[in-house]
Amino acid sequence: MNLTNDFSDRLSPIVVKELRQDLRGKGFLILFITLQIILSLILLLTATLSSSSQDTGTHISQLIFFCFSFCLLIVQPLRGCNGISSELKAKTLDMLQLTRMSAWSIVFGKWISLVAQSLLIASAILPYLIMRYFFGNMQILPELTLLMTILVFSGFFSAITVGLSATPSILLRGIIPLIGSMFVFISIAGAFSNSYSFNNIIEQLTFTDSDFTAVFIAIIAGSLYTSWLMLEIATSIIAPLAENRDTIKRVIGFIAAVIVSISLMFANTSPEAIIMGTMAVITPLFVSALIRTHQLVPSICKPFVKRGRIGQLAGRLLYPGWATGTFYCTIIGLLLLPVMITICSLSNSSYGFQPEDLSAFIAYFGILIFPAAITQLFFKKYKNLFTVYLLIFCIHWGFMILLGIMAATTSDDVLLLFCWLPVGALALSFDNTVSDSSQLVISCLVTGTYLIILWFKSIPAWKHIREVESVALKQIANSAD
Repeated sequence: MNLTNDFSDRLSPIVVKELRQDLRGKGFLILFITLQIILSLILLLTATLSSSSQDTGTHISQLIFFCFSFCLLIVQPLRGCNGISSELKAKTLDMLQLTRMSAWSIVFGKWISLVAQSLLIASAILPYLIMRYFFGNMQILPELTLLMTILVFSGFFSAITVGLSATPSILLRGIIPLIGSMFVFISIAGAFSNSYSFNNIIEQLTFTDSDFTAVFIAIIAGSLYTSWLMLEIATSIIAPLAENRDTIKRVIGFIAAVIVSISLMFANTSPEAIIMGTMAVITPLFVSALIRTHQLVPSICKPFVKRGRIGQLAGRLLYPGWATGTFYCTIIGLLLLPVMITICSLSNSSYGFQPEDLSAFIAYFGILIFPAAITQLFFKKYKNLFTVYLLIFCIHWGFMILLGIMAATTSDDVLLLFCWLPVGALALSFDNTVSDSSQLVISCLVTGTYLIILWFKSIPAWKHIREVESVALKQIANSAD
């Protein structure tokens, strides 16, 4: 019998390369061995210190899932912060692209290697869960569901860090993941620090509540979609100009937003929750569309322009670049507006659709448009539009926190002074002292103003798009002859 101690030839070369490096590296070995030592001590110490067998089983599960979540939701994703940037620093990315590997296979291989290591860690804690069964009070299916859910979120967070690792800014690929990991740690501590929270999670994962089941499915679907989208963003950054990665992103993005909205509709959730869930899905989609550098080549236009006027119109909606991204965001926003009103009205929620919900939706749309408008007004010469956009986006949200503090300590009238900002308009939509019609008018005016600025700045880009389309048509005509 022939035995092999190497990876299968069917695996992607980039996956094999990453697994060989990471599994032999100190980072993974230290994490893996430390986890085994801690879990072994947990089984020994908790069994002797707990007052009853029932408490023992619950405490062991809490500690196991806390350690497991810490490793998979914090440590593993942070290891992806240098996924693509390490190749850029070593100047090996061009060599990889000279092979048959596409930009997508490189990014996906980086991510799948982290997921494979997370699966290895998950398999390593299964013996401890089996031993924990003998302490009693274990619900096998809910705890296995929790295990799988943590794995899904680990892949989600890893996709975010791998996606950000393609950017040259240390702010994006370093500081933001660290800040995010702090919030994740707080969530983990809150979920597993006491028996009440843990038992509540286990009870919910029995899926006896249909409303929770619908929300859970929507969250998992949104996480999988966002993971794919973040990997696509990284692929777009390192891909050659002739490779169009934006069309599929924009088509699937709209479909995903509608699916999540409908899933939340069947749950007994408020219209605010439906709007927040939908905006959580389209936010990374809109950001990727608005920060894409305008670099269009005829080979991308050919599949669209050869289909006539309809294909040309579809191309101007789906071409890569921030100018077409502005057109795309405008159309999707106009399409989602009646969809959201209809879904919120048909929702099983007892809250009902309120006028301020419409104002909040339009104001949030303006929050996504505002950083792009400021970027094109003052920072359009910067190569890294993603960093500039995200910096303005974070400052903008930080200003909303400041507005909330000022409104709480002084007067609600302070919101009117800053209603020219989209975050001010959003905060105003929740202010009961302002009429519903005034809230709607302010949200429309503020969002419309920044959208007009963005459209005005995109005029030269549209001229270039028409020129490239003309070149593509000539090339098609010459090839036909």
